[in-house]
Amino acid sequence: MPVANAKNIKAPKASALPASCNVLSLDNDQQQFWRFAAGKGDLNLADVQSGTAEDPLPAKHVDKTFSDLWSRRLNVVLLPPDRVFYRVLQMPQCDRGELISMVELQIDKLSPLPLAQTVWTMDVVPARGMLPPETQTVVVTIAERKMVEELLGRLEVKGYVADNIEVAALRQALTAPADVDGVWLYPQPRGEKISCLVAWWCDGVLRNLTQITLASASHLNELAEHITCSTWAGEMAGWLVRPPTWHLVAEGELAANWGQMIGEWLGEPIEVVAPLAASNVAVVTARHAGRARPSEPTLLPAEISGRYRRDFMDSIWLRTLGVGLVVYLLLLVAFVVVSEVTKSKQAALIKELVPLGRESTNAVQLNGQIVQLQEQVALRNAALDAYNSVSEKLPAELSLDQFTFSKGEKIVLRGTAPAAQSDKIEEYTEVLKTATNSVGQILFQKVYPANFNRIQGGAALQWSFTCDFRRKEDEP
Repeated sequence: MPVANAKNIKAPKASALPASCNVLSLDNDQQQFWRFAAGKGDLNLADVQSGTAEDPLPAKHVDKTFSDLWSRRLNVVLLPPDRVFYRVLQMPQCDRGELISMVELQIDKLSPLPLAQTVWTMDVVPARGMLPPETQTVVVTIAERKMVEELLGRLEVKGYVADNIEVAALRQALTAPADVDGVWLYPQPRGEKISCLVAWWCDGVLRNLTQITLASASHLNELAEHITCSTWAGEMAGWLVRPPTWHLVAEGELAANWGQMIGEWLGEPIEVVAPLAASNVAVVTARHAGRARPSEPTLLPAEISGRYRRDFMDSIWLRTLGVGLVVYLLLLVAFVVVSEVTKSKQAALIKELVPLGRESTNAVQLNGQIVQLQEQVALRNAALDAYNSVSEKLPAELSLDQFTFSKGEKIVLRGTAPAAQSDKIEEYTEVLKTATNSVGQILFQKVYPANFNRIQGGAALQWSFTCDFRRKEDEP
């Protein structure tokens, strides 16, 4: 029994793969979850979980976080296989944007429902077989908008925000070997009913793709009626020119029962092919969704996708503001704590400095008193030095009547002399200019000329002059 292998499926070249990809199948009361991580240019299966629809999903792997801003995480959801419609078109080779526009012009005619009630996407089937080089095969997938919105609502309750919607049955159908033509049947049990995807290949070209639902596994009359109609349609369209070969993609009891019943109905044996394992189908789906171009139509309604993006950015802003507020509060608390500690230390220092302040004040006062005493002593010494010098150097012809010490800055000398001794007064002033103190320093900075007044009828002179003390700043 030949087995299709996902490892032999080449992923189409498109946009860069996301950092991680989640694939979720939520069908009736069961769910399956696959998690993929990017590595070596491909998506590698990292985890598989199965359970009921009520089981929670791993929040750390499906929630949108700050890291999605620079490391994209893709959430993919699988539609139930019996809730979609397919249309196969042969379109001219053209630019991708032009191809989308051409399909949009026909979608109203292709859809079994009013266009406003549907969502759609398209896949270009890789060229193989005898398809003319100027033609390409396009599969248009159409789903009911209400059903999609209900499914997305169930996922939102579980915290799963979908970025893309895929149909696993279509991914498996497009993995059929390129060198095998005929009719490919993909039955899948869904409770008591059977969902069956029927793919018609002719000369390596996909000609028809139909999803039908049988009331039970034994209602092959419904399948036979569909196959008969498709056969007539293929013959009338001209692409079915010879009897097709038959392939049943199933396993286990379903493959045995259907293989026997369809073989008896056809009157010829039917080839049974093992289907891709669920994990392999998820691999193919993740690759396709991961390389999907953002500008192309998807089964995810544009308004819901836009709302998801706005909600994500709003949550990022709210989280940023929350983090900023927490940081601000932490800084504020730290500031208050540091301030209180500083105030406590400052109060302790002030308490310690109070007695030191008193001692410092007393020291300053004592220092002032010492300076005053020193100044007084200096003035007294200066006065004594001046008096000694004035007395010692006073000529015998002159008499000193008054010695005035003024503010420690100068002295005023007054006395009398015979009228004929005026020259002695001048000599006296010159001598005082070189007078020294007890340590040998010049005593006077300046000695002013003497003033004379005649008294006693001119027989005597009354003289006076001033001497400025030498200041410290004038000393060399």
